[in-house]
Amino acid sequence: MATIVGSELASHGYKGIFGIDIIVTPENEVYAIEINARHTGYSHLISNMQLLEGKIPFLLLHVLELGNFEYEVEDLDALPSMGRYKKPVSYLIVNNPLDEDYVMKKYIHPGVYRYKDGKIEFVRDGIFLDDLKGEETFLIHTKYDEGDVIGKGKRILKITKFGKSILKDDLTPKSQATVAAIKKEFGLPQ
Repeated sequence: MATIVGSELASHGYKGIFGIDIIVTPENEVYAIEINARHTGYSHLISNMQLLEGKIPFLLLHVLELGNFEYEVEDLDALPSMGRYKKPVSYLIVNNPLDEDYVMKKYIHPGVYRYKDGKIEFVRDGIFLDDLKGEETFLIHTKYDEGDVIGKGKRILKITKFGKSILKDDLTPKSQATVAAIKKEFGLPQ
């Protein structure tokens, strides 16, 4: 699907990042329902992973291509690739599961956190993967403050961490425990 969409966008002169939203039916039929010719919510994370691997982040290439700037890449090994990364990264999103608005009970300081002994503790400020130390720490990003109203189904916060978080069709036990502890610590809806 991505190849077909990319070819079609390119035939109209588009150069750069695009995202495809898909649905999968219970019969495992896959349908593209939306195409966004822009960077996505995951673009920053992929670029951060590329930087850690010594690659040129594709967000930079996106800007150069979209702006029709002239540039030359002398080290072709520095180009981002679809290969596996040395360190897998997980990106978890906690949404408001209620059938009504949710009011934030506490301010969540964006930064590096650690899950230890069933509790969440703030470690330090940080926004990039290289702020993390192994799989013991993770980043929490949120734009909300205490008292802010978050609509039903809307994103409350994002968690970024090294390591895999999904085992088969569900979160790993450690990821489940971490998310539960975050919800408990900050009074988020269960």
